[in-house]
Amino acid sequence: MPSYGGMVDRQHAVLNYAGGQWFVEDLGSRNGIRIEKKEDGKLYQVSGEHLCRVNTGDILYIGNTRLKAL
Repeated sequence: MPSYGGMVDRQHAVLNYAGGQWFVEDLGSRNGIRIEKKEDGKLYQVSGEHLCRVNTGDILYIGNTRLKAL
């Protein structure tokens, strides 16, 4: 069975809540974070230089893990 532990860094990302909105920020991880936006179904790479707003129904991809915003 393969090991996926190396796909996620110890400090990979952070979720911030500000002004009534959630934001995700990549902390310079090796494999990055992707977000599938509910409004257009497209998959975007999250930049380490800019916060990315997370809306209800968006899906975050971190390594082999999917997190859906409810």
